[in-house]
Order: sequence, then structure tokens, then C-alpha cells
Amino acid sequence: MGELIHNDKSKFKEAILYIVDNFPNKNLNKTKLYKVLFLADFAYFKQYGKSITNTFYLHHRHGPVPEIGENILNEMNDQDLEISRILDDSFIEYRFKNLRNPDKQMFEENELNFINRYMKFCGDKTAIKLSEVTHKMDLYKLTKQGERIPYALVFYDVEDDLIDDEELDEIEKEILFSDEMLTDIRKFTSEQQI
Repeated sequence: MGELIHNDKSKFKEAILYIVDNFPNKNLNKTKLYKVLFLADFAYFKQYGKSITNTFYLHHRHGPVPEIGENILNEMNDQDLEISRILDDSFIEYRFKNLRNPDKQMFEENELNFINRYMKFCGDKTAIKLSEVTHKMDLYKLTKQGERIPYALVFYDVEDDLIDDEELDEIEKEILFSDEMLTDIRKFTSEQQI
């Protein structure tokens, strides 16, 4: 069905630079960066059978994070990005400024469209709100702390969510199957187990 995921460092770096360069209101922090990447990658995988960045994501207590995220940010610091650490109340917040332009030629137009869509979605939300949204997703609930979140979970849902959160519904409509498709999958699965 799509390409194997293999933690493509170069495309991941360019995606970070693109997001830093284009994020609305320039209020990007590390949590928002990781949420944009996660949501764009998984929604793109659902539609096209491959992710944009070819990056694995891990179940983390604050929501999904890219497996290579910290290492890549460390590699990029002072070369591609200026990363500022700001102590805000009792936590550290990271802010970013590009030191070079992103190489947009590494992306197909529809890949950038997906990234743009999720930048817009995440732009006016707090990091806490975005963590709450991803914590409610079955993709997250089906894995444990430190585990990789399989891309194939975009095609699976344990049960209908009883969450009336419009933002979650908006994301899940793009990432997860419709209720009608889920009913068909459950019926097929139960018939196969008989």
C-alpha cells in the first residue's frame, strides 16, 4: 500500500523549516510543531498510503511525538534553526526562527496543502488544547507510552467516540473512516472470527 516508513531526516528537516516559516501568527512552539507534523502525516497517509515526512511517531504523555524529533532539532540548532528556550511559569517553551529557507522542491503540492491545513488548524489553539485533541484520538488510545503509533491505525477505530468536541470530530473525519465504513469493517471482522 505505500512506502515503508524509514525516518527520512532530510524531508523531516525541510518540513520543520517550512512550518516555522509559514506558521500563522508566528506563535509556534514545539508542541504545535509536533502536532502539525503528526496530523498532516497521518491524514496524508490515510488518503495517499504514505506519509509526508516518512517519520515514525511515538506515544508520549503529551501526545504523539516524532521519533526523531529531538535529535533532528538538536542537529538543526544553530545551523538551520535558532531555537530559543523560554521559561514560562513552571515549564520550558521552545520557539523557533529559521536560519535558512526551506527547500519546498522536496514536497509535492498536495503535501504542502496538508501541512498548510494543519498549520491553520493548530494556529489558534494552545498546546494544551492540541494535546487534549490528540489524547482523545483512537490512534493515541490504542498505544502505550513509548510505543510507535502504527500508521495503519488510521484505518481502525475501536468504538464510536462519544466525544462532542467539534475539533476532534473535524480531525477524525479526515483521519479515521466514516461510521458507515467502520460498521462494514466491524461486520467483516466479526464474520471472519466465526
